[in-house]
Amino acid sequence: MAADGGRLRQRCPKRHGRPRKNGHRAYDAPWREPKLLTIYVIDATGKLEHTFAPVIDGTLDDADACFAMIVAYLRALGAHEASELIVVGDGAAWIWNRVPALTEALGIDPTRVREVIDFCHAVGALHEAAAAAVGWSSSDRRDWVARAVRHLRRGDVPSVLLMFDALGTSPDTEETRKHRAYFADNINRMHYRAFQVANVPIGSGAIESAIRRVVNLRMKGNGAFWLESSAQAMLLFRSYLKTGRFDNLFDWSISSAVPWWQPDGPPDLLKNPRIYA
Repeated sequence: MAADGGRLRQRCPKRHGRPRKNGHRAYDAPWREPKLLTIYVIDATGKLEHTFAPVIDGTLDDADACFAMIVAYLRALGAHEASELIVVGDGAAWIWNRVPALTEALGIDPTRVREVIDFCHAVGALHEAAAAAVGWSSSDRRDWVARAVRHLRRGDVPSVLLMFDALGTSPDTEETRKHRAYFADNINRMHYRAFQVANVPIGSGAIESAIRRVVNLRMKGNGAFWLESSAQAMLLFRSYLKTGRFDNLFDWSISSAVPWWQPDGPPDLLKNPRIYA
């Protein structure tokens, strides 16, 4: 499973002030971070298992709400019976700080849970660290990053840390210290050579793609401002649509609506709800 945050603008009508001539009030449009999750199955070779449709969902609530959804989905899918649960993400603390509680809630042996930092995010941190170094030429930065990436591919994070410590030719800036701490704090999530040998994914492309398809292509754009309730509904709708699970969402909504909508409705409504589409 993987989780990450996106960006969209929320429409917050102002409660005070004089209405405009058209009767509408002005509104603020602050940025909000919808948090998305995705769950998918891989086979023994590390390839996507196409017999299982991935799960995507999202919320505008906080990180705790997102992880509550993850726990619910993993329980429903019987994740406690999986041979291994792999958690892939970037370096966001809100993800990794909640993995122990997730493991406990699912009743999974912690030795069957593997945490992986996305390799591209780690390389991006190296580029940012090199860019922050003072007095370096562009070739100096390229050479430093290339050497660090070679160590990183082997999972040799201690050597990467030594490269940070050896930056005596440039001032030890706050930016450099921040990026060194990123690798030091995630050293156990960067055993990339061992991950590849074990056919464990080292990229977070699944969640990045989910954010692009669910949020960016429809909900984030010039002139797009969302009421919170509308944004929550659209997150659910597009998440199920893009994973090919729209029929599941439709059938669930019909079966939930029938008891109050038409208690004595035709019995074949639940047996074949698609005929009413």
